[in-house]
Amino acid sequence: MGRKVWVTTSFAWQALLLLVPLSTNAAETTATDATAMEAARTTVAEYFNKGAQPQIQQAAWTARNIFNVGVHYMGADESAVADEVCKVLASHGVAANTKVRVIDINSMGSDQKRWDVVGQASCR
Repeated sequence: MGRKVWVTTSFAWQALLLLVPLSTNAAETTATDATAMEAARTTVAEYFNKGAQPQIQQAAWTARNIFNVGVHYMGADESAVADEVCKVLASHGVAANTKVRVIDINSMGSDQKRWDVVGQASCR
Protein backbone atom coordinates (compact mmCIF):
# COMPACT_ATOMS: atom_id res chain seq x y z
CA MET A 1 0.00 0.00 0.00
CA GLY A 2 2.83 2.43 0.81
CA ARG A 3 4.45 1.91 -2.61
CA LYS A 4 1.21 2.67 -4.44
CA VAL A 5 0.84 5.99 -2.61
CA TRP A 6 4.46 6.96 -3.40
CA VAL A 7 4.06 6.11 -7.10
CA THR A 8 0.83 8.11 -7.31
CA THR A 9 2.40 11.08 -5.50
CA SER A 10 5.52 10.90 -7.64
CA PHE A 11 3.41 10.84 -10.80
CA ALA A 12 1.36 13.81 -9.60
CA TRP A 13 4.52 15.89 -9.01
CA GLN A 14 5.86 14.99 -12.45
CA ALA A 15 2.58 16.02 -14.03
CA LEU A 16 2.64 19.35 -12.17
CA LEU A 17 6.22 20.03 -13.22
CA LEU A 18 5.26 19.45 -16.84
CA LEU A 19 2.41 21.96 -16.59
CA VAL A 20 4.45 24.80 -15.08
CA PRO A 21 6.24 25.78 -18.32
CA LEU A 22 2.92 25.66 -20.17
CA SER A 23 1.36 28.07 -17.68
CA THR A 24 4.26 30.49 -18.05
CA ASN A 25 4.09 30.33 -21.84
CA ALA A 26 0.33 30.86 -21.76
CA ALA A 27 0.79 33.96 -19.58
CA GLU A 28 3.44 35.32 -21.96
CA THR A 29 1.17 34.66 -24.95
CA THR A 30 -1.76 36.37 -23.24
CA ALA A 31 0.37 39.41 -22.40
CA THR A 32 1.65 39.57 -25.99
CA ASP A 33 -1.89 39.27 -27.36
CA ALA A 34 -3.12 42.02 -25.03
CA THR A 35 -0.29 44.32 -26.14
CA ALA A 36 -1.03 43.62 -29.80
CA MET A 37 -4.74 44.22 -29.26
CA GLU A 38 -4.08 47.54 -27.53
CA ALA A 39 -1.80 48.60 -30.39
CA ALA A 40 -4.53 47.69 -32.90
CA ARG A 41 -7.09 49.74 -30.94
CA THR A 42 -4.75 52.73 -30.96
CA THR A 43 -4.15 52.33 -34.69
CA VAL A 44 -7.88 52.26 -35.42
CA ALA A 45 -8.55 55.39 -33.35
CA GLU A 46 -5.70 57.21 -35.11
CA TYR A 47 -7.04 56.05 -38.49
CA PHE A 48 -10.39 57.73 -37.88
CA ASN A 49 -8.97 60.79 -36.10
CA LYS A 50 -6.69 61.54 -39.08
CA GLY A 51 -9.72 61.97 -41.33
CA ALA A 52 -9.75 58.63 -43.16
CA GLN A 53 -13.54 58.88 -43.31
CA PRO A 54 -14.67 62.50 -43.72
CA GLN A 55 -18.02 62.10 -41.97
CA ILE A 56 -16.26 60.99 -38.75
CA GLN A 57 -14.87 63.97 -36.86
CA GLN A 58 -13.58 62.24 -33.74
CA ALA A 59 -13.06 58.69 -32.51
CA ALA A 60 -12.19 57.22 -29.11
CA TRP A 61 -12.35 54.02 -27.09
CA THR A 62 -14.26 54.48 -23.84
CA ALA A 63 -13.87 50.82 -22.82
CA ARG A 64 -12.10 47.75 -24.19
CA ASN A 65 -15.19 46.86 -26.19
CA ILE A 66 -16.86 50.24 -26.81
CA PHE A 67 -15.68 52.45 -29.68
CA ASN A 68 -17.28 55.87 -30.15
CA VAL A 69 -17.21 57.98 -33.28
CA GLY A 70 -18.42 61.56 -33.47
CA VAL A 71 -20.30 62.86 -36.52
CA HIS A 72 -22.18 66.03 -37.40
CA TYR A 73 -25.71 64.78 -36.86
CA MET A 74 -28.19 65.75 -39.57
CA GLY A 75 -31.31 64.11 -38.16
CA ALA A 76 -31.13 60.62 -39.69
CA ASP A 77 -30.23 57.31 -38.09
CA GLU A 78 -26.45 56.92 -38.35
CA SER A 79 -26.29 53.14 -37.82
CA ALA A 80 -24.90 52.71 -41.34
CA VAL A 81 -21.84 54.66 -40.22
CA ALA A 82 -21.47 52.27 -37.28
CA ASP A 83 -21.67 49.30 -39.67
CA GLU A 84 -18.87 50.78 -41.78
CA VAL A 85 -16.77 51.32 -38.66
CA CYS A 86 -17.29 47.64 -37.76
CA LYS A 87 -15.78 46.69 -41.12
CA VAL A 88 -12.69 48.77 -40.42
CA LEU A 89 -12.41 47.31 -36.91
CA ALA A 90 -12.64 43.82 -38.39
CA SER A 91 -9.84 44.59 -40.85
CA HIS A 92 -7.65 45.49 -37.86
CA GLY A 93 -8.73 42.45 -35.84
CA VAL A 94 -10.57 44.29 -33.08
CA ALA A 95 -14.21 43.90 -34.09
CA ALA A 96 -15.16 40.83 -32.05
CA ASN A 97 -17.76 41.75 -29.42
CA THR A 98 -17.21 45.47 -29.94
CA LYS A 99 -20.05 47.95 -29.71
CA VAL A 100 -19.74 50.99 -31.98
CA ARG A 101 -21.67 54.06 -30.94
CA VAL A 102 -22.15 57.02 -33.27
CA ILE A 103 -22.35 60.20 -31.23
CA ASP A 104 -23.54 63.67 -32.24
CA ILE A 105 -20.24 65.58 -32.19
CA ASN A 106 -21.99 68.61 -30.69
CA SER A 107 -22.84 66.60 -27.57
CA MET A 108 -19.38 65.00 -27.12
CA GLY A 109 -18.26 66.82 -24.00
CA SER A 110 -16.51 65.40 -20.98
CA ASP A 111 -19.72 63.94 -19.51
CA GLN A 112 -20.49 60.74 -21.41
CA LYS A 113 -23.96 60.57 -19.85
CA ARG A 114 -24.96 63.56 -21.96
CA TRP A 115 -23.74 62.17 -25.27
CA ASP A 116 -26.49 61.79 -27.89
CA VAL A 117 -26.18 58.34 -29.47
CA VAL A 118 -27.53 58.70 -33.01
CA GLY A 119 -26.58 55.24 -34.29
CA GLN A 120 -24.93 52.06 -33.13
CA ALA A 121 -23.88 48.58 -34.16
CA SER A 122 -22.59 45.45 -32.49
CA CYS A 123 -19.58 44.08 -34.35
CA ARG A 124 -19.11 40.34 -34.58
